[in-house]
Amino acid sequence: MKRKNKILVVSHDAGGSEVISAYVKAEKKKFDFICYVAGPAKKIFQRKKIKKIVLLPNNLPQSTIRKILKKNSNVEALLLDTSWESSLEIKFLKEAKKSGIRTIAFLDHWINYRERFGYPYKAWKKNLPDEIWVGDKYAFNLAKKKFPGIKISLVPNPYFKEIRREYKQIKNTVSVKLGLFYL
Repeated sequence: MKRKNKILVVSHDAGGSEVISAYVKAEKKKFDFICYVAGPAKKIFQRKKIKKIVLLPNNLPQSTIRKILKKNSNVEALLLDTSWESSLEIKFLKEAKKSGIRTIAFLDHWINYRERFGYPYKAWKKNLPDEIWVGDKYAFNLAKKKFPGIKISLVPNPYFKEIRREYKQIKNTVSVKLGLFYL
């Protein structure tokens, strides 16, 4: 049996957590995910019954982040969302880069791209990951303009697929209960 590559996941905010957790669910057969979550991400990852979750406090000391990364130094990459309300992801990103771990940020919005990494502060570019993932063509084109020199990848937003599936289930359930049939 082939061993799966390990991916370390860090998530805090609700929007990014929905996207990242949907990716984890969709790709769990390909990768071994180890998820460190705080804030609203805790409930989202638990609701989706994602395994290997470590719940974190919102204000995690840098020394603890270093220990977590050292413990997981054999990961293929660190995958994270970006936050407005928390610096957790940026703290992990900085430490992972120091440790030589590949970093990937999945952007879940179409606005404030640079601000998610600390812009307009002078050293904001030090907070940029090795790669940025976006979920649609519009976001891809925007990210290309905002982050020249950074690898930008279009990864279809797995959360949108979840929403479509849930909508179909609800529609079918309501249709059956009401005696409606669609061709």
